[in-house]
Parts: sequence; structure tokens; C-alpha cells
Amino acid sequence: MTLAYVYKWTELATGKWYVGARGARGCHPEDGYICSSKVVKPLIQANPSGWQREILFTSEPVEVFFIEAKLLDELNAKDDPQSFNKHNGDGKWSMRGKQFSPEHREKMGAWQVGRKFEKSSIDKRTESRKGFRQSEEARNKIGQSLKGQRIGISPSEEQRKKISAKLTGRVNGPLSAEHKALLSQIKKGFRHTEEAIAKMKAAHQGKVLTEEHKAKISASGKGIKKSEETKARMRKPKVKTDCPQCGMPCAPHMLARHIEARHK
Repeated sequence: MTLAYVYKWTELATGKWYVGARGARGCHPEDGYICSSKVVKPLIQANPSGWQREILFTSEPVEVFFIEAKLLDELNAKDDPQSFNKHNGDGKWSMRGKQFSPEHREKMGAWQVGRKFEKSSIDKRTESRKGFRQSEEARNKIGQSLKGQRIGISPSEEQRKKISAKLTGRVNGPLSAEHKALLSQIKKGFRHTEEAIAKMKAAHQGKVLTEEHKAKISASGKGIKKSEETKARMRKPKVKTDCPQCGMPCAPHMLARHIEARHK
């Protein structure tokens, strides 16, 4: 089992610190590894009780080196007199900006295929990420770097055909009572933000459904049994609000749309 990690050593007498990462095959936070620094390692070995070790993050081997580089950059380690690190994640051992060959990527991918993590390992990784939040500056940088890019994997035409063939004729069975209760609990109290509502409204404005689309919507509702409570709600007279400009009765949630469409 491999659980890569980012660690920090602090010299108790001076408060000076050293941040590093370990991602070797089979490594884990309790593997006894000290560090790779030729300066810090002898100092720790000479006086172990004078140093404190912390595990900052646990994750995939490749990811921990990027996290280490980001931390060193944010802490400006190379210019901090309290730091034993001599670079800001851009030195000889940094993964930042490193380009892997297709062959190397293939090897890395093959190494991950079929790999399973123990529950304790997953729990540790989850715990280590709790409360971690990117700084506003970091989020802005990520946003800028992703502008104009398609996020996620776009399947090829061949892959789409395979997915389509696999799903053709597939019928999902009825949901169990437990599953329905879980879905209901998840959605309880959920409300879209005003921004999301505005986006959805703009996307549907002026949209005209085709006859085929209408027929599909109609067919999808057939055979659905409504509870007595739902039927009672549907039979209840709808509350209408008169438009202040033309007097047309509208549902309260449709009044603003009516005014915008007819009177602007």
C-alpha cells in the first residue's frame, strides 16, 4: 500500500522549519523516513527529541509534489530566514512544469489500473483535506489558466457509439423505498441561487418545444401514480395575481416574467 504525504519538520529550539514530500512506492506516513535534505537530516539524527514532525497532507504520489511546491511558493521558503528549504518548489526536485513523455504517462497509468485503497487509507486522505481551502489568489490563477478550455474528458465518436450501444434497451428498475427516502433527504431544503435561476431563465427564454419533444414529455408522465396528498394539492385552487399593467391574472412566480415579456 502506498500513501504519499507532505511533511514538515520544525526545530523546537529555533522554530526553523523544513517542508518535504515523499511519494516512493510503498511509502506511508509511519514508514520512518526522515527527509532528503543533506543539512536537515543529520541535525534530526543527532538530536531527534529537538525536532517535531507533522504530516500536512496525504494523497497520490504525483499530487503531493505539486502540493509541496505550492506550499513552498506560498511561504516564500527560499527567502524566509526561518526556512531550511532553499527553493520555492522550482528547484531540482520539483515536479512543477515537468512534461512527461507519452511512454511515461502510459507507465504511470498502468501502475494505477486496478489499484484499490483500503478504507483506512481513504479516511486518512479525506481527513487530511478537511478544512483545506485554496487562497483567493490561487483560485483566480486556476480560473484564468482554465479559461477557454473544455473541462473533463471528451469521449471520441467511437467511445460515444460504444456507450450508446451499451445503454440501448437498458431499463432501470423501480427505486426502493430506502433509495427514494435518501434522494428526498438530499434534496430537502435545496434552493438554486439567484444567479443560477437567472441563467436557467435566460437559457429557456423564447424556447419553443417541438411536437416530438412535447410528446416525449407527455409519455414520460404516463403511468405515474400520484399520492392522495399530491392530488389534493393539485385540486386546490391556484393563487393568481393580477398584472398591475394589463390586469391579466398570473401565477405569482410568473408575474415578473410576464411583465418582462409583455411590457418591456
